[in-house]
Amino acid sequence: MKKEITIPALKKKLANLDQKELTQIICSLYKNCDYAEQTINLKLLDKSYGERLLQQYQGRMYKIFFPNDIVRSGFSLSCAKGIVTDFNKVCQDTELITELKLCFAEYGMEFTNMYGDIDERFYNAVCNAFHDVIEVVAKDRELFDKWNSRLNSIVHDSDGIGWGFHDYLVEKYYGIPWVEEKD
Repeated sequence: MKKEITIPALKKKLANLDQKELTQIICSLYKNCDYAEQTINLKLLDKSYGERLLQQYQGRMYKIFFPNDIVRSGFSLSCAKGIVTDFNKVCQDTELITELKLCFAEYGMEFTNMYGDIDERFYNAVCNAFHDVIEVVAKDRELFDKWNSRLNSIVHDSDGIGWGFHDYLVEKYYGIPWVEEKD
């Protein structure tokens, strides 16, 4: 649906409201919109809220990759990707967003090893998530050190998987400036 008001026009209208009216609007959004509630909580609460919220999103993703009865419920790549998209809408913390993408790549790897060869679209999605994680850790040594064993496990566990999947992961991983060369 097309927005009824542009952002500049919204800013102008909001600037003309008093504190009480702004508070009412924000409280109404907080009460009626999960995204607004999560966004406001992320801004106003400490880092532990972001970590708890990340765990919720990871749990939702886990249920998509590994439902209780996969025969009945199936697997939906678009739903799994949607969880990352939804988290991106509310969270501005690069580390938390990247951690969720790393989780996506891990679950994708585990899913493949559990159910066998998947399709190219699936592997592209896992590679995209892995690529995004690599982009962040290549610029942040602390995050690299924090997640290196998980990244290495994904690469190691992908050995033998086709579609150029393993080769791509190896290339990206060993392209990180501080990864030691393979023997």
